[in-house]
Amino acid sequence: MQTQEMIEHLKGAGFQRTEDMIHVFQGGSHQHGAAIPGAVSDVDLFGIYIEPPTRALGVQEESHFTGGTQDQYERNRPGDEDYKCYTLQRWAGLACKGNPTILGFLYTPCMLSGVWLDLIVQHKDLFKARTHAKAFLGYAQGQVKRLDGTAGKGKHGQRPELETKFGYDTKAAMHLMRLLFEAEEYMKTGEILYPRPERDLLLAIRQGAWTWDKLFFEYNEQEKRVEQAMGESKLPDHVDRDKVSALIAECYMAHWYTHGYMEAFR
Repeated sequence: MQTQEMIEHLKGAGFQRTEDMIHVFQGGSHQHGAAIPGAVSDVDLFGIYIEPPTRALGVQEESHFTGGTQDQYERNRPGDEDYKCYTLQRWAGLACKGNPTILGFLYTPCMLSGVWLDLIVQHKDLFKARTHAKAFLGYAQGQVKRLDGTAGKGKHGQRPELETKFGYDTKAAMHLMRLLFEAEEYMKTGEILYPRPERDLLLAIRQGAWTWDKLFFEYNEQEKRVEQAMGESKLPDHVDRDKVSALIAECYMAHWYTHGYMEAFR
């Protein structure tokens, strides 16, 4: 899907800040590369935008936009679309906490010109931290609890057709292992590659190549590798939030000036 097409989809869903977008991309299997060949996948669109001064500084705060072709509490069907756009401020706050999905924005190509490429990507090291591995591990552990039923099935439920065929939700298992592979890579290199280097393995997992026992054996082994990589990582212990705040403020001011928002305050 091309950039303008993604923007048109967001407009159609009622998103009113497309002129203020600084990043937009197609996530999910398109991003990590483990789509089943020939299958119709759902479409995940992600974006970042900078809200106007009256929203960022006033009492009517804005943090994100969500939309899609399916009710948020229902499972997606093939071809359904999900949209999630964050304000830059909201995105940065989640990135500082090491949210795995949010950090992935930094390593996904951006086709829009502006402050994302000029400032955020140029200073992406500010968002790196060794302790982000804990967030990856936490998300993975939550996925395991949903897989084995100890924490319920989640608001969307699991995939009964996969459970019937393979004995467990193999797509969820694929995402579980993907998270851990990304975490180890991030601790060692400070980068996350897309599509994933292990995409052939991830696709095999999704298609039922691993038994339930093998999944949990490999999960435990990979979790140990992530913990070891965290202990040996040369990344900073924590994000310097003062520097990140200065960067985000610079982005907002630059965007507001170039998009004419400051004229009203002269």
